[in-house]
Amino acid sequence: MAEGKQGWTTLLMFICVCITVGTVIPIGYAFAVVNAPSTFIRSWIMESALTRYSSRLGESQVTIMMSAVVSIFLIGGMLGAPFAPIFSARLGRRGILVLSGMLILVSCICQLFCRMANSIEMLLLGRLIGGLAAALIYATQPMYLVELAPAELSGSVGVFTCIGITGGIVLGQVISFNFVLGTEKLWPYALAGSGIFVIIGLAPIFWFPESPRFLMSQGRREKARVALMRLRRDEARVNAEMAEFEVTSEAEGQKITMKEVLCNSKLKMPLIIVSSFHFVQQMSGINASCSLPSSPLLDLVLLRGHFHPIRIHFSGVFVA
Repeated sequence: MAEGKQGWTTLLMFICVCITVGTVIPIGYAFAVVNAPSTFIRSWIMESALTRYSSRLGESQVTIMMSAVVSIFLIGGMLGAPFAPIFSARLGRRGILVLSGMLILVSCICQLFCRMANSIEMLLLGRLIGGLAAALIYATQPMYLVELAPAELSGSVGVFTCIGITGGIVLGQVISFNFVLGTEKLWPYALAGSGIFVIIGLAPIFWFPESPRFLMSQGRREKARVALMRLRRDEARVNAEMAEFEVTSEAEGQKITMKEVLCNSKLKMPLIIVSSFHFVQQMSGINASCSLPSSPLLDLVLLRGHFHPIRIHFSGVFVA
């Protein structure tokens, strides 16, 4: 562990704000934006089915279609969650966030022009792609920020994910009100509004450093040192963290089975905390309609400041 403590730097704060605006705020936005204009979307679905397929949908059929529009976002999240570790290992933390931003923009385009094209399928496709992007973001964004921050700030940067999600929900609700964009003519613009946050937040992402821990795992030691120097601006601190990376690199590269995780005394307390957190959240009902895929790996990474870091390779999905 690096000696001494380092507070917030301008670069780290700027990265946290931009990444939050460009990634997790659009996820929360997508959850909430369909609520207020749902009446107009239902009417459009009936009109579109009648125009394109000469089929008059009943109330129950329209309800099913509207339910599909809302829930397919979560289906996309479940489909995308297993691919997050694969893409993260190949593209890097920053690369997967760029990919996720591009997917959100494609999702916004589909939702923006679905009414113009009179296509319910475009709306469903846009929501599905948005869900895929949400899974990649939720699995990568906290990890990226935690790996950029010094150990003593790992818990603080993790808060940006929660702030971004809840802030996005508030923005989605406000923008979808009928006095803003939640009208019969403007609701497609409300659904596509998250693209603005992606463009603003991710515009400087190529200027941001890649995760030093990821670079070390790829054997790119010099690039990891350069990235750390940009973030810490303290050579002694950089040397100490580089030494820490080397010590933990072997442990992070080991594959551990689920049985070994459950039997490891060092991971007992982190697992209890993580499981209790998810259990209480889910049983409270707060996420009954807005749920996200998460993983024990992510939560153990967020506890890095208090427990020895270890990378766990097993598949599993928690609902956060």
